[in-house]
Amino acid sequence: MQNQNLSRRKFVALAAGTAAASTVFGLSGLKLASAAANVKILVNGVPVNSKGARIEDGTTLVPVRFVSEALGAKVDWDGATNTVKITTGDGAPAATPGEAPALPWPYVELDPAETARLGYEFYFSHGGCASAAFLAVVSQLKAKVGYPWTTLSDDMWRYGAGGAAGWGTLCGALNSSGMVLGLAAGPQDGNAMINALYEWYSSTELPTKAHEAYCKYPGQITTVPRSPLCHISVSVWANKAGVSASSPEKMDRCAKVSGDTAAKVVEMLNEYWARGGKLDFIAAWEPKAEFAHCAGCHTLNNASPKTQQGKMNCITCHDDHTK
Repeated sequence: MQNQNLSRRKFVALAAGTAAASTVFGLSGLKLASAAANVKILVNGVPVNSKGARIEDGTTLVPVRFVSEALGAKVDWDGATNTVKITTGDGAPAATPGEAPALPWPYVELDPAETARLGYEFYFSHGGCASAAFLAVVSQLKAKVGYPWTTLSDDMWRYGAGGAAGWGTLCGALNSSGMVLGLAAGPQDGNAMINALYEWYSSTELPTKAHEAYCKYPGQITTVPRSPLCHISVSVWANKAGVSASSPEKMDRCAKVSGDTAAKVVEMLNEYWARGGKLDFIAAWEPKAEFAHCAGCHTLNNASPKTQQGKMNCITCHDDHTK
């Protein structure tokens, strides 16, 4: 096998697909709304040779060689296999394409009010509650952090609408928000914040009044869902509002709840990272007084046989046989 340094003339050719470039180097903002006359490349804030970088059909194309060498990596060409090899100074691969970094992913402080507004808008533009809550947070992290958030598809949570393909199970806003918490705080701390998020959702008057300035139906009634399930949350509200679950009023309500949920996620993550990644602001989960007496018998540890699992309010669906 013959290896030789690839000449700059030969390797002005762009990476084989901008997706590869974004995966290897974490380049964000590949899709742009409009073309620019000159594309600049900054590595750690320092300009590097950007010859060959351009916008073509709304996609930014970046030469790999210039960026690689600016990062201190070596670029070699294997003519026998038509392979470009990029290695760092210590000989280790610069990156493994397709391999996601370890959790938690980088996070920056976001504005809860702006996140709530984005969640409301994404509900209508991107297919419902799951996409709305997800994109309200992740679209901002793509813009402000870049990689690895840029690897996530904007459409990956469309299936979650209506409690997953309309099945009315877990509220889509909660479902996708759980993923965001896990990515931004790691599995263990993310799960602790999921407990807090689901409890907040189940016990809060929703939707909040945060959307009154721009929503389609201001002044809507509010209800306490008493459950993280879409079926119950929507049914309780629609019954009280006297509207159909397929009505524009209900859609507006769920758009607001999606924004509210995303804003709550941002509030928790802001606090979490402001405290250096500590969870001391979140109390351990305990059943609410309304159904705490159920837990004495009907928990996985105490039930006989051990057939019950969950943390939801029991008497939302079950009769309280102790009364």
